Amino acid sequence: MRTRSAQETSMEAPYSNSPEDAKADATGAAAPHGGRLLAVARERGVRPQDVLDFSNNTDVLAEPVSERLLAGADTDYRHYPEAEAPLLTAALARHEGVESSHILPTHGAAEAILVTLAGLRPRRVLLVGPIFSEYERTARALSIPVEIHPLDPDEDFALSKTALEAIRNRMAETGADAVVLCSPNNPTGQVYERLPELAASLRHAILLVDQAYRDLAQDEEDRPAPVASYTELAAAAGEGVAVCCIGSLTKTCACPGLRLGYVVGDEDLVRTIAALKPPWSVTALAQHAGALFLEHAAEYADSRRRMPALRGELAAALAALPGVARVLPSKTNFLCVRLADGLRAGDVARALEEKLILVRDCDDITGMAPGFLRIQVRTERDNERLVDALGDVLRPRA
Repeated sequence: MRTRSAQETSMEAPYSNSPEDAKADATGAAAPHGGRLLAVARERGVRPQDVLDFSNNTDVLAEPVSERLLAGADTDYRHYPEAEAPLLTAALARHEGVESSHILPTHGAAEAILVTLAGLRPRRVLLVGPIFSEYERTARALSIPVEIHPLDPDEDFALSKTALEAIRNRMAETGADAVVLCSPNNPTGQVYERLPELAASLRHAILLVDQAYRDLAQDEEDRPAPVASYTELAAAAGEGVAVCCIGSLTKTCACPGLRLGYVVGDEDLVRTIAALKPPWSVTALAQHAGALFLEHAAEYADSRRRMPALRGELAAALAALPGVARVLPSKTNFLCVRLADGLRAGDVARALEEKLILVRDCDDITGMAPGFLRIQVRTERDNERLVDALGDVLRPRA
């Protein structure tokens, strides 16, 4: 699969919106996201520590590890960081089991999405929903025509054999030469175990997979869930298929303020998108911290051993609440909750915010059905407070 050169890409107007492909009400504003703790605290005149954030999906069990490692961080802010981030690149390459030439560190996953879509420049992209909304927003900003293919909410958004066939048919019908999925999925927490089948069935296309939560995927027995890596997908890919994966350390290491993302792809792809990335976008502190975090990957893995039990306990407590129709099965550190008919996710999220508790209203997530909330798994005490507050919001009034 040929990608456009940096020169070809730079000659186009990447941020001009195409009226026929943009949403009728598109404004160009950034897509809404979770993690608004600081903004909510400021708006409500309270301290940040008074707000309990279940919306940002970082691994709270990793926070003590990152705090300890960063306490001794020694970076010199007086000098420019190394533009190629060689130490971080090498650490990420070891983590992914590839050569350094297959890795591009970025200023968070959002920059990875931008430079990857700008470099690949598909004729038309199919987004398999639900999916992180930055893919739709960025593709439209780059004037890339977008098709959205939502999976069935009544099947828990599963990537079944029937769903795979429907995706291939939709690509053929629309002329899409790129397909994008999140696995583990955001916002459902599911792992798409059939992704290698999809990769093998494609021909002369682009397969872009968001794997921001890969290291957090665990089954109920604290075993790593089977998330296909870049190397596995590339090995399975059909003729002329370009495989690209986007990763992040933000969630795994509980460091969203550092902005640590990366791209994994073949050498030609990485070379193309690297030419589009601004120099020094990965700061000296982020480079140092990322390499340090990866050096201590075993400590992070050990810190999250309690996560499956916490997830199971929270799922059971949420499922018992009035107004909760279903808690979707999850392999990650967050849960997706389907509300009963007649309840609006936005109304419930706003009522919780009045109690200084933040959850993610999923109604504006690309390809998502209405009436879902995404809820991070936190500590026992935090989870109990969330369940009590949500129960109070959902409990029928006399």
